[in-house]
Amino acid sequence: MDAKRNQAARHVFVRELMTAPAVTVTADTPFKEIVDVLLERNITGVPVVDGEGRLLGVVTQADLLDKQAYGPQPRRPLSLLSDLLANRDPSWRVKAVAQSAGDLMTERVVTARPGDDVRHAAHKMMEARVTRLPVVDGDRVVGVLARHDVLKVFHRPDRALLDDVRSLLGDALTTPEDHAVTASVRDGVVILAGDVARPDDLDLVEAMIWRIPGIVAVENNAVIRERERERQRR
Repeated sequence: MDAKRNQAARHVFVRELMTAPAVTVTADTPFKEIVDVLLERNITGVPVVDGEGRLLGVVTQADLLDKQAYGPQPRRPLSLLSDLLANRDPSWRVKAVAQSAGDLMTERVVTARPGDDVRHAAHKMMEARVTRLPVVDGDRVVGVLARHDVLKVFHRPDRALLDDVRSLLGDALTTPEDHAVTASVRDGVVILAGDVARPDDLDLVEAMIWRIPGIVAVENNAVIRERERERQRR
């Protein structure tokens, strides 16, 4: 069964959804120019690269707002003490007076690779609480994956989803033997009907359907054949 589950897996890769080439800045890019780039491109952050395109860090809207929020004024003593007690680097002090991307950027960056499954990349975004990931090939930036790029997975018509579902259900190599499951799709929701021979088959079919990119939900109304026959005899 596990082999069938693996064979049934379908992947959307980061390379298919990322924006490429990436909009980048260099470490010496001035503060105001970074602001211009973010506003003109309607993006929330930008990778900082060296002359060879290698990733150095990322500058986000939050980094830029530190300067506006604190400027040249020292932060309140209690906030400083809190940072020190929590063993946090009070980087706002640097960013408040920063004039270039090299001083503003965050150096520890969560990244994705072109061959990553987009589900894995989305999980990274959620775990790191970021809205975009630089996509690197080796150590060079080749693109950027943003949350709105990931949402493109769900921008598929019901007809395309139904074609994928029917193709999967009709594949004798990956589906349970002797199944009679049918499907329809409405607003991204797959509605399964029909029957299967064994209880495990019901779970297998549903798991396979979930692996199709763009599925919003699965409404599994299929039944187990022998149980249904017993129910009808009563």
